[in-house]
Amino acid sequence: HLKAFQQRYLVNNNLNLAITGQLTLEQAQHIAQQITQQLPLGEKAPPLATAAPLTKAQFISLPFQSNQAHIMIGQIGLKRDDPDRIAMEVGNEILGGSGFTSLLMQALREKHGFTYGVSSQVSSLQANGIFSLSYATQQNQLLDSLKVTYQTLFEFLEHPIDPILVETTKQSILRRLPQSYSNNANLNAQLGSIGFYQQPTDTLEQYIKDIKQISAEDVQRAWRKHFKKDQLLTVIAGHQINIDQIEQLYQHMLLQQDAQ
Repeated sequence: HLKAFQQRYLVNNNLNLAITGQLTLEQAQHIAQQITQQLPLGEKAPPLATAAPLTKAQFISLPFQSNQAHIMIGQIGLKRDDPDRIAMEVGNEILGGSGFTSLLMQALREKHGFTYGVSSQVSSLQANGIFSLSYATQQNQLLDSLKVTYQTLFEFLEHPIDPILVETTKQSILRRLPQSYSNNANLNAQLGSIGFYQQPTDTLEQYIKDIKQISAEDVQRAWRKHFKKDQLLTVIAGHQINIDQIEQLYQHMLLQQDAQ
């Protein structure tokens, strides 16, 4: 299997080569030629299959002997070229990607003390990425913590997002951006990403412009479009997890939210 993978994908026509460092263009071209000469020509890999989303919520329990339960909640996300990608990323910063100031951290840790830390992420790839959030909590706090988590998610979708919060989040993203180019390895990773996703050469400049243009309405519209609150996957690793009880809690909160 490994040999077949190598012969199929590690070929010239499927190559994305990024080089950074104290080199002239001629030196970089020479290195690239040395690398490519050792690889067979081959064929470009076919497009990746589109992942199918769930048609309804699912709940999985993984037996694990621990004082804590470990929770991950998520669903299928976006492709890299989706026009709503940046709006989803800004929304994720507000929801769970911005550390101690995120809505999930404020609800689960600061207000209730259910967990030391919770975070969420939105990834976008050549095929569908994922949305996921994860945290750990004491076994006897599992149901209460899930209630707060689901409630925070649902309210984020339904309640208007504060435009001031969106603006401060955008500024935070832009202030952190230079860290992505702070050393040679980071530069190479960014250059490689541009090539891998076949993005235009002004991608980084355009990203800054796109961030600045995002509004609270854009964020809410994108999340309501792509985030399916009735199709979440909840995975819990822990000791003696009552998965039926968790599903009942989830369905009850869905009905409660829809009735408001």
